[in-house]
Amino acid sequence: MCRFIILFCCLLLSPAFAARVAIIESYHAGYAWDQEYVTGIEDVLAGHQLTRFQLDTKRIPREDYETAADRVWNELKAYEPELILIGDDNAFRLLSARLSKLKVPLVFLGLNGTPRDYELEQFSAITGVFERPLLKRSVLFMSALLNKDAPRILVLFDASTTSTVSHAHLSQLEPYVKVGNIHIDIRLDNRSEVWRDRVTQAKAQGYDAIIVGLYHTLFEADGSYTPPDEMLNWIYDHTSVPSFGFWDFSIGPRGNVGGYVLDGYAHGRTAARMAERILNGTPASSIYPVIDDSGRWVFSRSGMQKWQLKVPDGLDGKIDWME
Repeated sequence: MCRFIILFCCLLLSPAFAARVAIIESYHAGYAWDQEYVTGIEDVLAGHQLTRFQLDTKRIPREDYETAADRVWNELKAYEPELILIGDDNAFRLLSARLSKLKVPLVFLGLNGTPRDYELEQFSAITGVFERPLLKRSVLFMSALLNKDAPRILVLFDASTTSTVSHAHLSQLEPYVKVGNIHIDIRLDNRSEVWRDRVTQAKAQGYDAIIVGLYHTLFEADGSYTPPDEMLNWIYDHTSVPSFGFWDFSIGPRGNVGGYVLDGYAHGRTAARMAERILNGTPASSIYPVIDDSGRWVFSRSGMQKWQLKVPDGLDGKIDWME
């Protein structure tokens, strides 16, 4: 009897019992956010068969989005997943109508809007994790870091879907917001030359700092794509005020000084634990979506030295240093 129980347990743990799980990504394998959250998913769901499907919408023209969605949809149907994880706004908006007809449990992550923005009621089994850029906590910290009572901060985003939804959530589409005495201007643009002009003119325009939001769908005047690292390095070399970030992949010796950032790895783990519960028999409808507003302090030592900034009292032991 004991040998039978041991054999049965071994069978349960064998790959034959592993579920087919699809990870649909809005972007591509080389994009840092994808790398982080997919690693988090893989660490939780290591015992299952995970297959990635990528739309690559950071690098292809907007007019090619539907073609990419058709390609991923056909690949997904051939795979016949038992559960789907879907990352970020582009993938959800391009595929949600078709996915709702599959009757397969769906776990989303990286969505920047509110539940009513996505018509979640069309799905029979859905839950997930909403993403929130950590604007308020970031700027309150920056006020202390800059040693200014009423700083003016310029926030730059590209004009991607994620940026547009984040902008709507942060400011209700107003051109500026105020947090206490802090004045925040939010600007969206996909033109690289506009970004460069705003960065170099920031100090002359009265700004004390820049927050670099998303910068992954920028294009030159001739229509060519501006690689994200190239723009980030250019900002480092030419900015007239310190630059900070919402995501850890933008911080480093040739990037932003630091910030209170979203943790892509933790975000992926949160979504994966929801998926794990579903695979273990919990109905998706009984797992409520959550808002990921947690973060961590990440800073570059060389960036702090460049701008002669000092960590405010009380944060010395809470910072992850990039170098």
